[in-house]
Amino acid sequence: MYQRTAYQKLDQPVLVWMGLEFREIGAAIGGGAAVAVGAGFVLGLGLVGLVLGFATGGMLVVLFRSLRSGGPGYMFAALYRAGLFELLPTGLRPRYLLPVLRGQGRQWFSPRLETEGAPDAR
Repeated sequence: MYQRTAYQKLDQPVLVWMGLEFREIGAAIGGGAAVAVGAGFVLGLGLVGLVLGFATGGMLVVLFRSLRSGGPGYMFAALYRAGLFELLPTGLRPRYLLPVLRGQGRQWFSPRLETEGAPDAR
């Protein structure tokens, strides 16, 4: 029996346009349309509101492409390196993360042999 090759793998997302999925494109178009209707017609800005809506949709497409380009965990790692998790209240922070070192040099989280007599050694 002859087997044909499958061009679409079922475990991978369907990329529709510019490397984005359908829901991401729909969110960008929907967000841009909402801003265009809200600013252009409701607030009475006219053409300026429509341009703002178009710019919002374009910025959302750029945001979704940048989120997708780094791979899984890229956004979490970027937020961690920026130190934004330290701004969250204690109950909302992810557990077991080390604090971010910013120009402090090395930091030891366990006792060292040469500082056994030091008051800060554990």
